[in-house]
Parts: sequence; structure tokens; C-alpha cells
Amino acid sequence: MLRDDIEKKIEGLLKKGKSRRQIVKILKDEVEPAKLLFYLNNMPDPKDKEKYVIINFFLLGLLAFITARKVAMAFSFGGFDIYAILALVVPVINIYIFMEISRFRRIGYQFLAVLSSLSLINPENHQVPEVLLLPAMAGLSGFLYIKMFPKKNLIKDVP
Repeated sequence: MLRDDIEKKIEGLLKKGKSRRQIVKILKDEVEPAKLLFYLNNMPDPKDKEKYVIINFFLLGLLAFITARKVAMAFSFGGFDIYAILALVVPVINIYIFMEISRFRRIGYQFLAVLSSLSLINPENHQVPEVLLLPAMAGLSGFLYIKMFPKKNLIKDVP
């Protein structure tokens, strides 16, 4: 089964009100257990998506702003050389995280919380607005991660 098919099936079952345990029982014969656990634990409940959509959009806006600044900095030095390519590493990672967060995926919130916290170590991020926006992004992504993916909802194994 393809990735999109697995995700669509799980999302459909969650929207129908099925519990994660019920979904495991329904799909355990169709989907490889490791993939089933990954996709099932990587998606929030639909009611949580609706509840936190505004905060998620705000977080996406912050991430888009930071990414745009990084891309502008990469091309501000003129030529396209190895330094410009290296400067594009952070925006490419940010774009991946942006895609995951826009789809409300758990892994995006994890990455953003960790990477935005770690990016405060870099001296180039010790200026306004990064010094203010990066802790805000770390806090918001951590908050959304805790609220939308509580440990009690995670499935550990497929019976």
C-alpha cells in the first residue's frame, strides 16, 4: 500500500470516530506493522486539528518568515557558489518542516521544536527578529506537539 493510501485510510477512519486501537485491528493485515504505527502515531485526531488550526497557521507564518529571510540572505552576496548552496541548507530543511506542519504531522512539530531551539546557538540568530521568533517557534511547536500528540494516545505495538 502506498504512503498516501495509508494516510488517507487512517485519516478517514479517524474522521469516522474510530479509536487508534480499532484502526490497528482494521488495518493490521493490510499494512506492514511498522508503517502502520508510524502513520497512526504521526496524525492527530481531527478534533485537535480543528481546535489548534489558528495556532498552527501562526506557527507556519513564523516559519515562512524565517525561511524567507534565510533565502534572502543566501542570495544577498551576489554569485551562486558553494557558500550560497550551503546557506540554502537551512531553508530546505525549513521547507520540509513547513510541509509536515501544514499537514499537522507529529514529526514536523518534533523537528521544529528541537531545531529552532538549537538554532539559538548559532551567532547569526542572536539578532532581532530571530532571537525573538525562534523561542516563540520552539514554544508553539512544543505546545502543539504536547496537545495534539499526548503519550496516552500513542500506540506502542501491533498485536
